[in-house]
Amino acid sequence: MSHQYNLLIVSGKADNEDYRQKHRELIAAGGLAARLQFCSSGAAARELIRGPKSGQFDALVVDWGLGGEPSGPQLVSDLGGDDSMPLPVAILDDALPHVYAKVIQYPVVACIRWPPEAGSYVQAIRDAVNSDLRANITRLKAAMHTRHPGMVARLIRVARALMRGSPDFLLLGASGTGKGYLAEVIHRLRIAAGKGGFCHFQIGKVRREFILSDLCGTCKGAFTGAIDREGWIEKAHGGTLFLDEIGELGLDEQICLLDLLNEGSFNRVGSTERKRFEGCIIAATHRNLTVELEVGRLRRDLFNRLEKCTVVHLPSVEERKRHDLELLVASLLKKYESTASVSDEAMKFLRDRTLAGNLHELDGLIRRAIPHGDTVYEYHLGHEVNDMSASATTTLVDGRLNELVGMIQEVLNSDELPWNKYPAWNDFTNACGEKVREIVKSAFLEKAGGNASLAGRLLRTDRKRFPDTPRTGNT
Repeated sequence: MSHQYNLLIVSGKADNEDYRQKHRELIAAGGLAARLQFCSSGAAARELIRGPKSGQFDALVVDWGLGGEPSGPQLVSDLGGDDSMPLPVAILDDALPHVYAKVIQYPVVACIRWPPEAGSYVQAIRDAVNSDLRANITRLKAAMHTRHPGMVARLIRVARALMRGSPDFLLLGASGTGKGYLAEVIHRLRIAAGKGGFCHFQIGKVRREFILSDLCGTCKGAFTGAIDREGWIEKAHGGTLFLDEIGELGLDEQICLLDLLNEGSFNRVGSTERKRFEGCIIAATHRNLTVELEVGRLRRDLFNRLEKCTVVHLPSVEERKRHDLELLVASLLKKYESTASVSDEAMKFLRDRTLAGNLHELDGLIRRAIPHGDTVYEYHLGHEVNDMSASATTTLVDGRLNELVGMIQEVLNSDELPWNKYPAWNDFTNACGEKVREIVKSAFLEKAGGNASLAGRLLRTDRKRFPDTPRTGNT
């Protein structure tokens, strides 16, 4: 006996019996066993889904034109980051390309035009209830540390492509958005099905004249000093070839990539023998390929072929902040095997800071901050070592110095003990109690990233006044 699925259909037309009957007929015609429940508002649907009986629905069918609060798009966005929620299918009254292009930026498993054919309607439902698809979406979200609706939408596209066995992916996005990491995640999901190894060819790090020979391999005698040698394509046979920064390929090298994508074959430099390649090809670039085409740096035929790949445009960290910042910070702490916590002030600093370097910049901030103790405070993140000055003394009273705020402020700001009146360290320390002295020294050392020489310069003394401390910062 086939499994009976529970579907929740959310539409402003849900109270219309003809509309309900149409759904029942489509389900029956497609041979799907399902129990349908209808809801006419987003608020009522959210209450049903998140209420005491949460988990009762296997799939969600949402009329994209649903009005009210939340609207159809808002309801889908609200649910997209929660793995326990049913996967949504969007119903469109208007299937114009620009409408479809907007809808697929949301975490929906499929889009269907109303009224649909029974086959397409039931296939969309089958995709939404597919346990393997749901599992891969969950794994992708966990690996990419995201609940951002737009990012989840892109990962759903990846999961569907993996389910179909699509062999080619094109990853777009600025440097530091996670293209390389997503390529590895795609590979891991493929090797779970018995696929081969992962070969990462960093095109931008290879001199232009060597790219083709490194990619395709060489035959003995192809040029002076050439030997029989496998290239990256042969090494990746049966597995995944990740071509990082294809925007750096010259027009001649682009022919090789085009042949690889179109025919699954290539030849070594100096040979006419065609070799087969079987595996997954993942290409990535931070460049705008449309611009590259217009200025003549990208072949038209390669551009057209790349459009047939599963294209995934990764959003910046700035776009993901509201949903993902805590997840990303936690993942970096885990990466560096740190048990430190992050203060609310430090998290606010990261939210307010423009992370133009994306994950690279966030990684650097966290890596520099974690050697300083059990808690990451704002002042661990907010000052580059080479940007310090004597004015930093007014910001010492932060984080773990809170218990001595009054005392330190008195020392630093008092009319009787002005900082500029005691330029020499001995005069300053003689005016302070021992406990305050040690904490001030410790704070300056942290400000200097553990660099005792720099801390000494900031305090106008020498490094010998500081305890031996591993140097974790830049000089």
